[in-house]
Amino acid sequence: MAVNGCAESLADDSEGGMTLGSGLLGAWSLESYMENPVDGSPPGHPFGDDARGRLIYDHGGWMSVRLMVASRPPFASGDWFHAASEELSAAAAFIGYSGTFVVDESAETVSHVIDMSFFPNWIGQTQIRRISLTPNRLELTPVEPIRSGGRDVIPTLRWMRHEQVLSTVGIRSEVRRDGTLHLSLQSTALNDPGPDEVVVEMVAAPLHPADISMLLGPADLASGAITGKGEDRTAVFKIPPERMRPLATRTGKSLPVGNEGAGMVVAAGERHGDLIGKPVAVMGGGMVTRYRVVPARNLLLIPDGVPIGSGAAVLINPLTALAMTETMRERGHSALVHTAAASSLGQMLNRICLQDGIPLVNVVRRPAQVSLLENQGAKYVCDSSSSSFADELNAQVAAAGATLAFDAVGGGKLAGQILSAMEAHCLAQTFEYDRYGSKVHKQVYLYGGLDTRPSDLDRSYGMSWSVGGC
Repeated sequence: MAVNGCAESLADDSEGGMTLGSGLLGAWSLESYMENPVDGSPPGHPFGDDARGRLIYDHGGWMSVRLMVASRPPFASGDWFHAASEELSAAAAFIGYSGTFVVDESAETVSHVIDMSFFPNWIGQTQIRRISLTPNRLELTPVEPIRSGGRDVIPTLRWMRHEQVLSTVGIRSEVRRDGTLHLSLQSTALNDPGPDEVVVEMVAAPLHPADISMLLGPADLASGAITGKGEDRTAVFKIPPERMRPLATRTGKSLPVGNEGAGMVVAAGERHGDLIGKPVAVMGGGMVTRYRVVPARNLLLIPDGVPIGSGAAVLINPLTALAMTETMRERGHSALVHTAAASSLGQMLNRICLQDGIPLVNVVRRPAQVSLLENQGAKYVCDSSSSSFADELNAQVAAAGATLAFDAVGGGKLAGQILSAMEAHCLAQTFEYDRYGSKVHKQVYLYGGLDTRPSDLDRSYGMSWSVGGC
C-alpha cells in the first residue's frame, strides 16, 4: 500500500488544507543533493549524482536524516571496529543526524534540534531549513551556509515522498467446529485507499459489551490455554456445547474486533489529502488493529487540545444515549429506566436527561455507584444489590413515571422487576379493575448481556408489555 503521508499535524490549519507541519510528516527519499558555494564557484554533488538518503519526520516531533554515497565498498573484515585506514575513509561518504523538529508556518522553515550526529560538531545545534513543499516533493535549504570541503556552501536537498508498503496486525476471534474459540494476532496487507478513503493509524480502541461479545462469545474463560510461540501464539478457550448452536453463522470465520477507536490519518485517497496528519475518531469495525482503511465519511475530527485516547469512545456511546432519548419521544414515553447506569454510557445518558429535563431512573449494582451518580446530579438511583431494591425501584419508577427501559444486564429477573414496577405505577393511576392489567404499554429493550443467564419474566405485569432487543 502506498502511503502518501503520515502522523499528527504539528501546526494549526484554519483553512483545512495541508500545512507545512502536516505535509512534512512521513518518510522521504533523496532525489538530489547539490551544494552551491557562497563564493560563486560552480555547484557540485559531494556524494555523487546518485546519492542516497532518507529523511523522516514523525508525529511525535522527532526527525532523522541519513545521506550516503550510493556505492561504498564493504569492510573486508566484516567488523566495523577492525578496518583498514582506507576502509575507514568510507565514513566520509556518509552523514546523518537526528533530533526534534519545529515548524514555523509563517516563516516557512523547519528547525532541526540535533541531539545525535555522525559529525559531532553538530550535536546541540539548531539548524534551520527553508521549506518548499508540494504533496509529494520537498526541497530543504539551510538559511545559513555550512562548511563543506573547505568552503562555505548552501546545500539544496530535494526529496520525494517515500512509498512504503504497509501491513497491519489486528486481533481476530474465531469459533471452530470442535467447540473452541481462538484469539490470535494476524498480519495482513493493506489495500491502497480509494478516492474517498483514508488510512488511520490506530492509537486507542475501547471494548464495548458488543466488542467483548465478539471477542470472547460464550467461551469458558477458565479453560483458556496458550498454544504456539512468538507471532503464532493463540489463546484457546472451550465453549459449552449447549452454546454452540447460536454461533453457527460465525463458526469457521476469523472475525476482526472493535467497533470504534481513534488515531491519526496517515494516508488518504485523492479527495481527502487535507486529512493527512489529523487526529480522528473513527467507526466501522475491526478497530483493534495497527492500521485501518475506512471511508472518510466515518471520521470525526478530534479538536485541538483533546487527547487522542479521549476521542476513542466519542461515537457509539454518545449516539446510543441520544438514540435512547429519541426512541422515548418517538414511542410516546416521558421517562426512562436505565440499568448498569454507572457505565460510561450511563453517565452520558444521565447528563443528557438532566439537560433535557427527562426523568431517569438509574439502576446500579453497587452502593458506591449510587454516590457516583448522585454526585453528578442524578435524582433517581437505586442499587440492585440492596435488600430493599424492589421497593426502591417501585417508588422511583412511580415518581419518574417511567414506562420505557433500556437494560444492559439482560439476564436474570431485572427486566421482569422493572416491568412489575411500571405496571404497579400504571395500576395506581387506574380506577377500574381489568383482568388484563393496565392498558399502558410498557417496554423493556435488552441491549446488553452483562448477565448471561436467561431472562426471567414472571408475567406479573398484565398484557400490555413487550421485551425486545435493540
